[in-house]
Amino acid sequence: MTTMLKIGCAALAAATVLLCRAPWGDVPIPAATDTTIGAPATAADTNAAVRDTATLRQAPPPPEAPAPVALRGQLVGLVDGIRWQPRIEIRAKGRVDDAWLEQEVLAVADPTGAFSFELPGWVRQARVLDLRLGASASDPYYDCQGARFDAEVLRRHDPLAVPVKAIAKLMGRVVDDSGIGIPAAQVCAYFALQGLPQGPMLACCNTDSDGHYTLRAPAEGELVLLALPMEPAQLSGMRLQLENGAIMDTGQPRTDLLPLAVSVRAGYGQPTQVPEHRLPAPSPVTVTVVMPAGVPIEAAQLSVGYPEDHQELPTRSAYRAQVWSLDRCAIVPSDLRLERGTTVLRLPAGVRVQLRPRALHDSLLSCFASPETEVAAPASCTLTLKGSLRTLTARRRGVPVPGAQVDVPMHPRTYSTSTDARGRCQLLLDDMPHTVTVQAFGGTPVRVHLTPEQPDPIFVEVSTTDEAPLTIATRSRLPVLAMTLEFHSQSSPGPPRTEHLRRSDPTRPFVVDLPIGTYRIVMSAPSDGSTPDAFLVSNWRHVTVESSGSTEDWTVEHGGRSRVEFQGRIGLALAEPLQLRRRGFETAQLTANEDPTTWLSPILSPGDYTLQQRGGFALAIVHITALQTSTIRVRLP
Repeated sequence: MTTMLKIGCAALAAATVLLCRAPWGDVPIPAATDTTIGAPATAADTNAAVRDTATLRQAPPPPEAPAPVALRGQLVGLVDGIRWQPRIEIRAKGRVDDAWLEQEVLAVADPTGAFSFELPGWVRQARVLDLRLGASASDPYYDCQGARFDAEVLRRHDPLAVPVKAIAKLMGRVVDDSGIGIPAAQVCAYFALQGLPQGPMLACCNTDSDGHYTLRAPAEGELVLLALPMEPAQLSGMRLQLENGAIMDTGQPRTDLLPLAVSVRAGYGQPTQVPEHRLPAPSPVTVTVVMPAGVPIEAAQLSVGYPEDHQELPTRSAYRAQVWSLDRCAIVPSDLRLERGTTVLRLPAGVRVQLRPRALHDSLLSCFASPETEVAAPASCTLTLKGSLRTLTARRRGVPVPGAQVDVPMHPRTYSTSTDARGRCQLLLDDMPHTVTVQAFGGTPVRVHLTPEQPDPIFVEVSTTDEAPLTIATRSRLPVLAMTLEFHSQSSPGPPRTEHLRRSDPTRPFVVDLPIGTYRIVMSAPSDGSTPDAFLVSNWRHVTVESSGSTEDWTVEHGGRSRVEFQGRIGLALAEPLQLRRRGFETAQLTANEDPTTWLSPILSPGDYTLQQRGGFALAIVHITALQTSTIRVRLP
């Protein structure tokens, strides 16, 4: 018992010495606990308190947050007496170490257009910085395209310039002859010169379901507003509606109406009511094109000219608008394709047009067009192509040769066509002698002299070459029943050859007979796009066809398309070509559809692509999925 008391006293003394040596300022006040009052403290409790005190003394202080970065900006383009109303939205995105950080702040401009804002301190450490400044909402008197900066902005001392444009707010309505509102009509603004539109289009908008519109034009003074009814070229199959109720597409073109222009005086900073657009009905000009002796033609091309003075205006449609006066406007392309030889032109009454047709068919070559014909709307006319029709048949050892190229040199150009599946083509020539060149795929050119006295048809024996079968076995996750192959001969110059190959059994190979030689073969989807095989990723390779035949093992890759539809200020997207980029793949170019707000990609491998404008400005991420067309809607500011 005495021994235990001695040990306890020694421990207590040691603890007392340690506590006395520790500075009182470093000892924390113990928190309230549930310990019973009067319970004696143990040695374990004392040792734990000492360890906690030492840990708090050695812990480093928390790091201080970096100081924020203060920047200044300036709205450039303000007009005296008209203030900027909405707030300014600043978006910063940067990469710090391996993480992407983002920050959004708002700023308010004073009457002079100056504003200031702060960004978090991490922007100083960002290896990549993207800073965008723009309006958080639309301003009734200004348009703001926004501005974009990189890390260099941190070393600038002058204010960041954000350009704005003063606008005139124009409001009106587009109706038909009975006063009913016309939805999805385009309204385009131009400067006025002597009462007619002049120069490029300033702004464009669409009407809502009742025909009303609100147009924001960055100009003041005398303007001309041209209203166009919805055309077939605007059809996209999608009904898009913008914030102000405007409709981009109704699914039904208005071919029963003509464009109409009105003049208005606009001013900055004030709404202006525009006189009503009452679109008139057209006066038709029916044109029929026939072959000599009245034989109907399968297809023709019609060139349309105008002897009267008129203005030709650029629009967002697939065509251009011709304007003779404010109430006499039309939309007619300069070159029309006539299926089955007949078309109807929609013109204002009294407008005169000059018409010149020519044949347009895969197996019919027209080197001469009929004399120019001039008519005034309304009218109906039949145009007969001039010349004598000659039939030429290409054969090899008495067997018709399809796809042989036929050239007719006529100063200052050479007209070309190719033979059909029966080895035939038709030439519409005048009564003078002509030299025609016929060249089969892989063979040498053969020249033939045609004279009016020769009997019809004319048989041409093309050069004989040895052929061998090319067998193409395909490997793919999905059965491929059809493909299109384009053969470019590397051993002898000549026109390329296109073969549309089909098979009913996917286990059997594709077989095509080719002249012996080396080719560059391009594989693509069938041109008609009627089967799932249309989603084949195009690729190519070099192939050598030998006398004993050749076999190729082709790995087929399936892909998809993307349809990109723009909403908002589509002028931002249409200003530069659009591209789809993916790391490790070639850049794909998007092509505009009939509707200028819709762009379609080629068939691509599945994956994520970045939609960009030329110059690197990223618009959206596009996901390509195999065997389908995905629609990506991009909302522009």
